[in-house]
Amino acid sequence: MAEHQFEYGPLTKGIYFGFIATTLLVVLFATSWAIYYILFLLFLGLGLRPLLESTGLYRNFSALTDMAHDRVYRKRYEKRRQEVDREKHNERYRKARTRDPSLPKHW
Repeated sequence: MAEHQFEYGPLTKGIYFGFIATTLLVVLFATSWAIYYILFLLFLGLGLRPLLESTGLYRNFSALTDMAHDRVYRKRYEKRRQEVDREKHNERYRKARTRDPSLPKHW
């Protein structure tokens, strides 16, 4: 059997199991919608993953979310890198025996 490109997360699985749990209520109280509801659940359970993998929609969506994630966190990573560089630079001056004249008096 071929490996899947992705696995559903716990939230998605929980929502799907909730849909399955409400099937009896739909059958009892909305009988006209029951067959559509059951077909919808079958599609979600059996047909959605192959559809997403065969059309390449998951791959495209994953690439877009990765680009958006990189764009959002790029500034944060760069800022943290600068802070670490500054701390290293300052530590070098704090441990120096001869004080730099441009530093404050009680550095």
